[in-house]
Amino acid sequence: MMYRDGRAVANSIVSRKVRIQGVNADSFESALEFWNRAGTKMNELCRERPTRCYPLRYEDLVRYPKREMVRLLEFLDVRWNETVLHHEKTIGQKGGASLSKLEPSFTQVQEPVHTRAVDGWRASVPRDMTQSKMAYIAPLLRTLGYV
Repeated sequence: MMYRDGRAVANSIVSRKVRIQGVNADSFESALEFWNRAGTKMNELCRERPTRCYPLRYEDLVRYPKREMVRLLEFLDVRWNETVLHHEKTIGQKGGASLSKLEPSFTQVQEPVHTRAVDGWRASVPRDMTQSKMAYIAPLLRTLGYV
């Protein structure tokens, strides 16, 4: 299970106007509540099945890709291959990854792993969304160590 800071996810939903049933794509609060509900369910499932679920923090993956990919592949019992660090070079290549141009993140996925999105959301949080209000709306932020 890969998880990401809910505030970044909420910002992405709002800024990209991602349509999700039951979520107001114009509301940071609605998007954050959605992240909390979905993430809480996934987190519970992962805790119930620790031998089948590997929790991977998005921020760690983009900051320390080799370290995190080595750990993930060990968990999966898959032999290490340096190619996993350069996914962008395999897209559309024979034996490589295929990606639909209909995928909303098509252009982003074609880029090498980077950290620009890790903290980019901070400037876009509505002023009335205080740290304590976000922690109240989304207690999973605290559970996962984001606040």
